[in-house]
Amino acid sequence: MIAGCSIDDECCTLIARGLKANGKLRGLNLARNKIAAVGANELADALLVNKMLLKIHLSMRTVIMPGVVENPIDEKGWECFGSMLCKNETLKWLNLAGTRGGEAGCKFLSEALKRNKSLRVLNIYDTGIGAAGCKLVADGVEKNSALKNLWLGTVSGLMHLI
Repeated sequence: MIAGCSIDDECCTLIARGLKANGKLRGLNLARNKIAAVGANELADALLVNKMLLKIHLSMRTVIMPGVVENPIDEKGWECFGSMLCKNETLKWLNLAGTRGGEAGCKFLSEALKRNKSLRVLNIYDTGIGAAGCKLVADGVEKNSALKNLWLGTVSGLMHLI
C-alpha cells in the first residue's frame, strides 16, 4: 500500500513500469496521492500488459479524511481506464471514488462496461457524474453480466446499485 505518499505522475510512471514487469502483485492501493491524467494513462497502459493485478484503488478521498483533494484524475484519466477495461480481462476491482470523471468520463466507462467481462466491482462514488452520467453508466451496466457491485452517489447519498 502506497496510499497518501504524494505520488505524482512522474512516480506513477515508474510504478507502471514495475507493473509491466511484475507478475505476482494482486492489488495496488494508490489512494490519496497526486496522480492525474498522465499517471492514469501510464497505469492503464501497464494494466494492458500485467495479467495478475486484480484490484486497484485510486480513490481521491477516504472516509477518514473527507474533503482531501488528491488524485486529481479527470475525464481524460477515466478515458484511459475505459480504454484499458475494453481490453483487460483480469482486473476485478476498480475504485475511482472521489476522482473527477464527470459526465464525459462516464461515456468512456459506459463503453468499457459494455465490453468488459472481468470487472466485478466499480466504485465511482462522489465523482460528480450527475444524472446524465448515471444514465450513461446504467446503459453500460445493463449490457454487462460480470459487474456485481457498483457504488455511486455523493457524500450525502451513497447508492450501492448492484
